[in-house]
Amino acid sequence: MAICNLCPPGRREHPDAAMADHLRTAHPEVGEDGTRKADDSTIVTDASLESAPEPTT
Repeated sequence: MAICNLCPPGRREHPDAAMADHLRTAHPEVGEDGTRKADDSTIVTDASLESAPEPTT
């Protein structure tokens, strides 16, 4: 699950795969990379879009 800190408490968890769509529809002022479009400030860090580290052996 991904957490949207822009949503009110109790409504912050969203499935990882749905986070980009959630940001686009619920918070249109936020770009897909988690920055506010007006001033480029980072307001959401979406780690669900990053690749997991490779396992070491």
